[in-house]
Amino acid sequence: MKKLNKKTIFTLLALVLLATLMTACRGDNVQETTTGDTTATATQGEAGAPRRITTGLQSSAVQQFFDGDTFYENRWTRLIMDRLNVEVDVVFTADTATEAFMNQMNMMLITGDVPDVVRHGDANWLVQAQAAGLLMDITDVFERYARPEILAFRDMYPASFEGVTFNGRMYGFPFLNDNFHQGSYLWIRDDWLEYAGRPAPTTIEEMVELARIFTNGDPNGDGSTTFGLALHQDLVLGNVGTLVGLFAGYGVPARGAGGIFFRGSDGNITFSHIQPEVREALALVRDMYAEGLINPEFVTTDMDTITAGFATGRYGMAYHMNWGTWHPFNSAWNSMEVLFRPYPNPVAAGHQLRVGVESNVGGEFFAIGANAQHPEALIEILNLYYEVAVGFEDEYYFMRYWDNEQMRLAPIWIGIPTELHAPHIFQAFEDGGANIAGVARRTWQWAEAFGNRTDVSPSALGTWGQMHVEGQGGSMAIALNIYRPQGALIENVMSAVDRPDVWIQNSSILQTMLETTFTDIIRGTQPLEAFDTFVDNWLLNGGQQTIDELEVILAAAGR
Repeated sequence: MKKLNKKTIFTLLALVLLATLMTACRGDNVQETTTGDTTATATQGEAGAPRRITTGLQSSAVQQFFDGDTFYENRWTRLIMDRLNVEVDVVFTADTATEAFMNQMNMMLITGDVPDVVRHGDANWLVQAQAAGLLMDITDVFERYARPEILAFRDMYPASFEGVTFNGRMYGFPFLNDNFHQGSYLWIRDDWLEYAGRPAPTTIEEMVELARIFTNGDPNGDGSTTFGLALHQDLVLGNVGTLVGLFAGYGVPARGAGGIFFRGSDGNITFSHIQPEVREALALVRDMYAEGLINPEFVTTDMDTITAGFATGRYGMAYHMNWGTWHPFNSAWNSMEVLFRPYPNPVAAGHQLRVGVESNVGGEFFAIGANAQHPEALIEILNLYYEVAVGFEDEYYFMRYWDNEQMRLAPIWIGIPTELHAPHIFQAFEDGGANIAGVARRTWQWAEAFGNRTDVSPSALGTWGQMHVEGQGGSMAIALNIYRPQGALIENVMSAVDRPDVWIQNSSILQTMLETTFTDIIRGTQPLEAFDTFVDNWLLNGGQQTIDELEVILAAAGR
């Protein structure tokens, strides 16, 4: 991992003093720990007095509690005591929707008081805490105590582990990311595709022709105004209705506002949104807009508006990520019981599909405090977590300890990498689930049940779109069975810990420049040549310096 410059103590003090530190401390009359969970097996810890670990938890509005549970005493604290003889002491909770949690983490850098384990997502904090000696080297204890399946994660997700590694030594456990699921897809409304009497498009040209049918025909059967392709006002910033999937079809790996820094055919680093192929894509969208295939009000179409458009039958297609049936295409099902399905991004003639995804270096992590008395207990909790929530045990464990946001109550846990279960789930659709269990079985049951409409709950619909979709596979199948084997997934070479200062300072300015220019070109208020001016200005206003400094950073890191 790259060593970044440390913030001064005065900066941290100013940050903390400027905001109210919202910390929920543990009270004196917390309920005595019970042993209500019936899943206990032989305790892994020493007999006698329990070992104690401390943690701080992120609180948020999504957290759910059952049976009188709290952040401080819940089904996870009871299970850990029952199975491992480990007492979990939650020393603080802080809201991630405000500055409270970040202020708590910054205060740790000042006081040096880091709990035994705490989850965070700021790679700069990790770098500063490690440099200050506030974190523990857990390399050896991880090697000694982690079960084989967890040790194997190092080979499966090397970039994630690199994010918590300094000079070859681990100072935390990574959240683990399936970054392939960030890829883009073309989502098409089922009944409109049937109306068109065409197969799903595989080329850009076929996509445009389908958009014409959706716009100029009467796919709703009521004479209402319809548009072939939905477009969001944030042309590259958001997830749904952006141009990112279209760019991928022109061989440009892009993602979100920050774009993708990647190595071009010459081996040098370049940036997605300045590629000449983007100019081709913008010319196409400009023509589609002029032809009326795109809503002329896209410049004021935010997430609520575009979601309402799907719900009321205005749009037939949109580029989006893999969770489309969770949101926003669920709105079409909820209002009209019509479905959108994912398809691989169509490709322009003469180009190869290249889908941008973020780097797995520098994602979220669980930092281990330097003063932890029982670091082995933290690894044992990971083992336990794998057993009951990630592994292939009885579905009861998954529903009780992972579902309904319960995983967030564990002091250290594994972000369930979906690709571990996908092959088992895909096989279950072939053999009827004869050899599937645990979380994988629950996922298969949801997707299967929605397929035959015996369960139309949000979980069933969302999972169906990701994992099943009769006859073609869901978005996960596209990523794993099409994008990945083709080598179409291109990872951002700039991770959260490799960002040059010039990029941090200038990226918002460059983003505004991009959005303004691209919007004007599409609407015809600037000529296509404005793209060339944008590229020149992007390079002059910090873009080229970012590329140059990134080359130096990655060379030093051996990347």
